[in-house]
Amino acid sequence: TAPTAVTVTANDSTLTFVEDGAAQTLDLSTLTTVTGSTTAPTFTITTQPTRGTLTLTGATARYTPAANDFTPPSISFVYTATVGSVSDTGTVTINITAVNDPPV
Repeated sequence: TAPTAVTVTANDSTLTFVEDGAAQTLDLSTLTTVTGSTTAPTFTITTQPTRGTLTLTGATARYTPAANDFTPPSISFVYTATVGSVSDTGTVTINITAVNDPPV
């Protein structure tokens, strides 16, 4: 029999923050489907968000918003999931909701 073709599907997602909120983590493996292989995908960040800080450790992406950042529009990052020579990309959109800061 012919070998099973490997497919990787990296799905899109959304993170929502409140201005000055704490960092959030996202397990990219929960957004990714692999068929035809028992090998876990490896992940890379293809495009960093334009604001805030994003780190990647294994499959865990951790985003920390910039202080006092509530500027629209939403921002995003792109990740790539790879198994062998097969890969796919997904986009995570980051929405930040403004809060009413007390006067200084």
